[in-house]
Amino acid sequence: MGREIPAAADLPVPEYDDVKAFDVLDSVVRETLRIRSPLVQVMRKVIKPIAVPNTNYVIPAGNYLVASPIISATDEKYYVNAEDWVPSRWGAGEGDGEDGQDKATTDYGFGATTTSARSPTLPFGAGRHRCIGEQFAYLQIKTILYVLLSRFEFSLDPKRGMPARNFNSMVVLPEAPALCRYKRRAGSSTSSAA
Repeated sequence: MGREIPAAADLPVPEYDDVKAFDVLDSVVRETLRIRSPLVQVMRKVIKPIAVPNTNYVIPAGNYLVASPIISATDEKYYVNAEDWVPSRWGAGEGDGEDGQDKATTDYGFGATTTSARSPTLPFGAGRHRCIGEQFAYLQIKTILYVLLSRFEFSLDPKRGMPARNFNSMVVLPEAPALCRYKRRAGSSTSSAA
């Protein structure tokens, strides 16, 4: 993807609406969060007994339910070639993944987000309890990537490849050291305009 971006000297400093309209970059971020979810689990306490649909099971109040986005987001039941990094699966009109579900949105006071917890991809949680910083996080991630990719070319260390995941903290991090190579793009100045 980095090779498709013109030199920084040819790119304008993006405004807020520009960053929101970076559809390809948005797809890259969503697909990366799907295949490398920062959350190991999302837990919810059962307040009232819940009948499990199409079964005789009832989950009593006081128990906890756990969903693992790392498992569901890489399940072939929800995504074709689920282990592959395919940003185009988030194209226009696709909703939350290839199955097109989770298109309904609501605004809990921090920006419109999808409302359903039925999505197999939950990098920011779901429903009322999802991360209130989600919209800002997407804006921040896309802006940082735009600036970095417009100024540098990146590649993974060929000896190490993609870093393994470290599950020893609240969020999943790359196993240290996470090495990559970078080179300033031709036409990219050392001063920062963004």
